[in-house]
Amino acid sequence: MTKYPDYIRQKAIQLRTEKKMTVPQIAEQLKIAKSTALRWVGHIPIPRTNDQTEAQQQRADDNRIRHQKIREQDYQMGFEEAPELMKNPLFRDFVTMYIAEGYKKSRNEVEIGNSDASVMRMAVYFLRKYKNPERGMQYRVQIHRDQNPDDIKAYWADVVGVKPEDISISRKSNSGEMDGRNWRSEHAVLSIRVYDTEFRSRLGGWMDYLRKEWLDFSDDVM
Repeated sequence: MTKYPDYIRQKAIQLRTEKKMTVPQIAEQLKIAKSTALRWVGHIPIPRTNDQTEAQQQRADDNRIRHQKIREQDYQMGFEEAPELMKNPLFRDFVTMYIAEGYKKSRNEVEIGNSDASVMRMAVYFLRKYKNPERGMQYRVQIHRDQNPDDIKAYWADVVGVKPEDISISRKSNSGEMDGRNWRSEHAVLSIRVYDTEFRSRLGGWMDYLRKEWLDFSDDVM
């Protein structure tokens, strides 16, 4: 599976939302696979243009409805299977951690980042366990100017069991302002991302089940 830089995905979203481009148009312009473009922006509706016939628009609407139903089914499956899965305390820890620190703004991707090796080792275990095996995972570390990228990549590669070249590096824009400060993370922050709508929907069910448990508990004791 080809791994594209994040800015390519952001450009695809921009073309969809601002230029109202179709998935094939985006794929052609950015030189990416149509399946990739669909995964990135297929959930973003665009108004019908003069280039789209009523039949094409109907197919697009039907496709969105179909994907919405699939997401709802996956969410319901996650909610219903949560009680059994939560019997594993480490799984419960993972869901709790994701509620606190995971990326929740997208319904198509699962992403979590942390500077603690133990946290990320547990996270990567459950990400690999429940993601679609055909979906690749992206590893990214954001470093400061005075940090050695090779050392950082080697450290995290050992933590999560990948090759150093599998980890991409980006530099913090304010790294020049960190001189003289010692509170930043020694090994920076690793982020792990997987584009997987089914997994994200199931995770939504797990999180809501756990939130309900917390609310029910607080109602009983307060």
